[in-house]
Amino acid sequence: MSFTRRNLLLLAAAIGIAAGPATAYAQETLNVGAYPTNPPFEYKNESGTFEGFEVDIVNEAAKRIGMTTEIADLGFQALFAATTSKRIDVAISSITITPERLKSQAFSQPYYDSDMGIAAKADSPIKAEADLKGKIIGVLSGSTGEAWTKQHQEAGGFSEVKGYDTQQNLLLDLSAGRVDAAVSDIPGLEYSFTRMKDLAVKE
Repeated sequence: MSFTRRNLLLLAAAIGIAAGPATAYAQETLNVGAYPTNPPFEYKNESGTFEGFEVDIVNEAAKRIGMTTEIADLGFQALFAATTSKRIDVAISSITITPERLKSQAFSQPYYDSDMGIAAKADSPIKAEADLKGKIIGVLSGSTGEAWTKQHQEAGGFSEVKGYDTQQNLLLDLSAGRVDAAVSDIPGLEYSFTRMKDLAVKE
């Protein structure tokens, strides 16, 4: 199986963030959009505050240019429209750089590499891509996992590609047997499976 290696990036459409010496900006607040159910990269804690790896990165970047952050809760697909319309300055959410996205968005330097993988029930006979023939595959809508799965649907014989608004809903349906497998980023899947013991990354 060949899944494309992904660069996870901070998406910046309206403002450039420098990692070097502080630069003066007219505004004091960096408006950030984040997809809230993407642990360990970003998620909301019990008090409703955003936490996670990418939250730490954007907070530090803002600090270095003398700004504070205000993080808005947005769906994954809504992030791109929000940067284009300048509703937000930047978006964080394990966003992969692709030629299509580069037509309307600007990206920072890559700061994380990840592979996509197949997840299924731990006791499922699904072990590899070849086992997905005739199966229902769940994906996060708008993700590169969705793009890959739809691109390979005919050749792989997948019976259906089912899109979800959140990774959480996708994995809940996988656990309940409403989809046979999921295609998504391996780190996020493995993090979720520390709590969802009935699921596992298969390839």
